[in-house]
Amino acid sequence: LLCNAERQHDREVRFIQMLRAKQVDGVVITPHDDPLALIEPLRQARIPVVVLEHDLPGVHCIAVDELQGGRIATQHLIDLGHRRISLIKRKPTSALSTQRFVGYQQALAGAGIDFDPELVIECTTGQAAGAQAMQQLLALSEPPTAVFTHNDVLAMGVIYAIHSAGYAVPGDISVVGYDDTTSAAYLTPPLTTVRSPKAEMGLLAGRTILQLVQQQDSLPAETVTLLVELVVRASTAPPPA
Repeated sequence: LLCNAERQHDREVRFIQMLRAKQVDGVVITPHDDPLALIEPLRQARIPVVVLEHDLPGVHCIAVDELQGGRIATQHLIDLGHRRISLIKRKPTSALSTQRFVGYQQALAGAGIDFDPELVIECTTGQAAGAQAMQQLLALSEPPTAVFTHNDVLAMGVIYAIHSAGYAVPGDISVVGYDDTTSAAYLTPPLTTVRSPKAEMGLLAGRTILQLVQQQDSLPAETVTLLVELVVRASTAPPPA
């Protein structure tokens, strides 16, 4: 059974109730909000659960090193010589992806660059949201020379807005995405991004839930954290002179 809650908590709750009623053997879930309360009905029914993109006490979790992801993306831009580096981030959820913002701040601090809150834009999902956020940044008296986005989809909108304003990527503004989606390598220019091991996460989740179904009481609950990787393509370059 595949359930898409579309990041809506009330739909998540209904799906959990439905899965418990159907007495499924196990559940793999990426919760959007209040994960411990959400999975409690499953745990009460002794239905094994694997939670993705979270680190929860006493729960089998599979996570990605989002803190490192935020650091390496920002550090790449710093190493190229950028000092005005913007972050376009998604509205906060309970997921560990919020740590990308912390990694961004840590990289700036490590390079002696003051954190500038006007360079951080919070937005919803989708290309249109990315384009609108970039328009806000271009309206600043001193726009950024580089932008790090929460994901590749936002980066698509950012690149569109930059080109629409008559600027070039990366000649005027460098762009870094996150996730390394299948389309990232085919954008114009090909997108520098942080590769998140989603396929590896899914494979490990499948193996873990099958193990839990077969030997529920013999596996200690733990969080497995997977590593990320920077994929450098043509959307980043040193800032213009």
